[in-house]
Amino acid sequence: MIEIYLDGSAQQDAGIAEYQKKVKAGLIDKNKEKQLQQQLQNMFVSLTIPHRIQNPYAMLIDMPEKYFVKRRGLPLLLNFIDGLTFINQYNPYAERMIAHDGELVLITHPSEIAWGLKLLRESLFRKCDELTAKLRDFLDRVKDWLKEKGQQSFYGNELRKYLRMEPRQVQRYIKTLVSYGYIKISGSIKNKKEYVIDDYMSSEGLYKEIDQHIERIMQKVWAMQEKRKADKSKYKAA
Repeated sequence: MIEIYLDGSAQQDAGIAEYQKKVKAGLIDKNKEKQLQQQLQNMFVSLTIPHRIQNPYAMLIDMPEKYFVKRRGLPLLLNFIDGLTFINQYNPYAERMIAHDGELVLITHPSEIAWGLKLLRESLFRKCDELTAKLRDFLDRVKDWLKEKGQQSFYGNELRKYLRMEPRQVQRYIKTLVSYGYIKISGSIKNKKEYVIDDYMSSEGLYKEIDQHIERIMQKVWAMQEKRKADKSKYKAA
């Protein structure tokens, strides 16, 4: 099972709108699109075929420290890498071996681990983030708005007008972010609360931690591959 997170950002909305306009303008090659859809469908069907995979680098792979439910996340990541190994079995670098029972075994290559971590980067982020996707998007939009206006603080009413959201929803989001410590009340004027961002863990900071974690894993994986190559060379020489 692979978890897919929907992108509800304003940038994604703009991208979808751009695609819809291109479809109406006849700028999208629908035949090529159908071919890609069929190719993807065939790929998923092929993954249901029983196959045996060995990942010699599995002991080097772990989840980020902040990842919630590590026991559930690690098998998902390892199985995803298995899927990439199966898909790439006909690539020139693909490694195979025959097990003692005569069954063909596919060996995971470091590049498949790198791709697995890259493709699941967003999933890792979501599972490390204590905020929901909607709350994180709301917070990022508030920060972008303040940066655009050159302000440090804001009032709930002016934010609601900018975001064009239902008042109670805006207040609910703000209240939740205050309770998590991402926003704090800096003052009040005529019963109107003034808020400032107190973002102790920004999305950029969390992404950076994840990228550093991925880099540490891949450094160890590539180093182990070099050692495996050296060991094979010694074995052949002997």
